[in-house]
Amino acid sequence: MAKLDQVKLKTSLLAEEDLRSILRGDGEAGDKLEAGEIVIRRDTGRVEIWALDKQNEPQQISVQVDGIVPPWDPGLIEQCSLGDLSDVSYTDGNPGGLGAPEAGYVLTWDGEKWVVREQIAAQISDGIIPSLNLIGDVNYSLYAGPPQNKYNPEQFDVLWWDYDYTQSKYVWGPIAFKPENLQNVSLDARTKRLIFQLRNI
Repeated sequence: MAKLDQVKLKTSLLAEEDLRSILRGDGEAGDKLEAGEIVIRRDTGRVEIWALDKQNEPQQISVQVDGIVPPWDPGLIEQCSLGDLSDVSYTDGNPGGLGAPEAGYVLTWDGEKWVVREQIAAQISDGIIPSLNLIGDVNYSLYAGPPQNKYNPEQFDVLWWDYDYTQSKYVWGPIAFKPENLQNVSLDARTKRLIFQLRNI
């Protein structure tokens, strides 16, 4: 087996310039750093490791020993918020000021960062359509009058194509799928079948 150089560790509390001078051999001969020797210099808040390079010049590596945060520490990430990120602003467009916005708001990209916007405001600039009711041929209050008195869709409703007298045009409106609720639709009591007049569908 080939003979390997030995590594010797030394320690020092000297100031940096004094240590450099000694390691170059400017001090006592016995203190000069030799090839294969490593000196650990201890200082407040930091530890330095010294060794000789190929030109036998003293070189130092600094190691910070305080405030070290492991990258992507799971425990710390769980305590963070999207608002802590540099490209997210919880204050831009947030009616509540600092902190997370109220329910119903969205984060949208303004070209430089993610900002808080209302869903309706975001639809025009960012292509987000928060509700079908914003479409031109949909009217959630199509059947607001009696007997339905509906202003919003409910579970199991269907969109029914019907004439909207307030807008003077046909639109889609939500309604419960029951024969008695639909115009021009009847239930055959004998066969229990729905009868549609196709011209009105």
